[in-house]
Amino acid sequence: LRLVDRLSRSTAALAFGQPAEQVVASVSAAQGSAPSERGTNSECGAGALDYATWSDGLTLWFQNGTFAGWAVNEAGPTLMSGIGVGSSRADLEGAHVIQVEESTLGTEFASAGFYGILEAGRVSNLWAGVSCNFR
Repeated sequence: LRLVDRLSRSTAALAFGQPAEQVVASVSAAQGSAPSERGTNSECGAGALDYATWSDGLTLWFQNGTFAGWAVNEAGPTLMSGIGVGSSRADLEGAHVIQVEESTLGTEFASAGFYGILEAGRVSNLWAGVSCNFR
């Protein structure tokens, strides 16, 4: 996950494996608010995952106290390419090489370390790392 300073446009990387509380503090500072929800989902395929969610649709996933994945399900945070929820498939394919397949989630795509779902030709979800998708 890469945080972008809105004023200077400088970036800071948050690598998977960093301590959960450190990542939550960094993202909260960048977002200007604490998570709107925190909890544990014990029904994920990867096992129980702790999470922190912000009002713009960003969810961070934590496993064994460390940052393990992220997901976005609303227009808000984007990839460094500007692709986010609501982007067209054409824009996605113009910015990234993707592989597309039909799955129980719908039209799923994968590209260089991130994944997502297309609905009606638009990105509806993005994620990377450990996720909690129910297939």
